Amino acid sequence: MLQRLYRALKLFRCYQDVTAFRPDGISTALDFCMSRIIQPLQIRQELRQLVELVAERRPRNVLEIGTAHGGTLFLWCQFADPRAKIVSLDLPDGAFGGGYSWKKILMYKAFAKPSQDLRLLRGDSHSKEMIERVEHIFPEGIDFLFIDGDHTYEGVKRDFEIYSPLVRNGFIAFHDIVPHAPERNCGVDRLWLELRREYPHREIVDNWQQGWAGIGVLMPDSPVNPSQPVTAPPINTQG
Repeated sequence: MLQRLYRALKLFRCYQDVTAFRPDGISTALDFCMSRIIQPLQIRQELRQLVELVAERRPRNVLEIGTAHGGTLFLWCQFADPRAKIVSLDLPDGAFGGGYSWKKILMYKAFAKPSQDLRLLRGDSHSKEMIERVEHIFPEGIDFLFIDGDHTYEGVKRDFEIYSPLVRNGFIAFHDIVPHAPERNCGVDRLWLELRREYPHREIVDNWQQGWAGIGVLMPDSPVNPSQPVTAPPINTQG
């Protein structure tokens, strides 16, 4: 009972902090979300570089697959276009499901700026229902797609196959492109090695030996020659 009360109080305080937050640059926003229950499951210096790209491009239509604690969603709301339409699609349960409680919904919705349209979808990103809902929300396409949901090779590949065609003059980011331990059943790195042969890309990795994380960014509207040689393991091209 006391633990539940403590968690509820912590959540309420975070909601208060979110509603009172006023952006003062990327560092301030990262400090804020990294120190609260919305902390993103990311390496800070890697995430910063992706946020810098979002801040530079100011996407109007954003789709995030995988909500987790909400930290990346908070950052997209801060640095996307002030009138952006933003969707975070989360699997309620399962091996890679987030399953945030209904109590967090009010706080997540508080991330949005007054003129932003934030939608929280709960369901399987591979299901016909979710695909149709996303297509209905973004009839004009997506500017920024962040894939950080199902980490199996088959799952992340399916997310890419379904939603990448909706990206128009935009970019796609994958989390966890660094090879993981086999027992983690993470196949993002395997898919990344395939995709980086076909698209201009950027790899944001602090250390290829870190065993997790790493961000890969694709620019799908500018394909390169698929026969272009690729070295393995990937070379860190950040900066």
